[in-house]
Amino acid sequence: MNRTPRLGAVLGLVLASTALAADKLEKLAAPALVAQAIGNTQKQQGYHTTLAIEVMQQPVSLDGVVRGDLLHTTGAVEAFARGKATLVKKSDGTWVTPDKAEGREGQMAAAIEHPNLLLALILKASKSAKFDGESTEEINGVACRKITCSADKEAKKAGVEALIDMRRNAGNLGGMFNASLFDLERTSLTYTIYASTADGLVYQVKSDLDAAIDKNKSRAGAAAMMPGGLSLKRTIDFKQYNGELEFEVPPEVKAKLGGKWGGRGVTE
Repeated sequence: MNRTPRLGAVLGLVLASTALAADKLEKLAAPALVAQAIGNTQKQQGYHTTLAIEVMQQPVSLDGVVRGDLLHTTGAVEAFARGKATLVKKSDGTWVTPDKAEGREGQMAAAIEHPNLLLALILKASKSAKFDGESTEEINGVACRKITCSADKEAKKAGVEALIDMRRNAGNLGGMFNASLFDLERTSLTYTIYASTADGLVYQVKSDLDAAIDKNKSRAGAAAMMPGGLSLKRTIDFKQYNGELEFEVPPEVKAKLGGKWGGRGVTE
């Protein structure tokens, strides 16, 4: 007897399994869908990404490739990010940490980080996750559910400190501020995540920080120059999952980022 299953039967089983998985995803509550989608995304070999960063209404967009625990960006700033460490390429060809970069290059470098760090913050805030509307929105050609959640006070403080670092790296007003000058109760930090219930993956995340200055604590100059506070908006697109993920990592970058090189995602 021929026990080899026919192609049609196998394909039918695959489609049925996919439909069943999608049906389960569609029934998940918002917090559960966020957790599922983030977990699925982090299990992928990699993806292409676009990072749109807007600091004080000054936008910049970077293209990048994520391969396992490593992010490589190109465009206005070339950088590598692994874990919590980031290296940016200066105009003289050397690789430095964001605090050693200057001007707009330094400001943008401070905002570049592996998407897993933002995904971790969203996962932590996912208990407050809610669906925004009943319908789906198309993101990168994929129908997704829009989900929003709010960060806690600890995350808002960390966001404010990161924003101050960006301004300081740019040599622009950063020295006038420290985290204690901001009113964290009036400061808002919201996350938006677009997740597909068809394949259970993330296709876009947004982080919107509006940091309010405490006028009772701030220096007169800071309050006068930035009466509306400071803002940081980040949008990360996830696309071309497990597609072409090749890029070279310079020896200097490997040496400075440290750790082991090889294995999942970072094998040359």
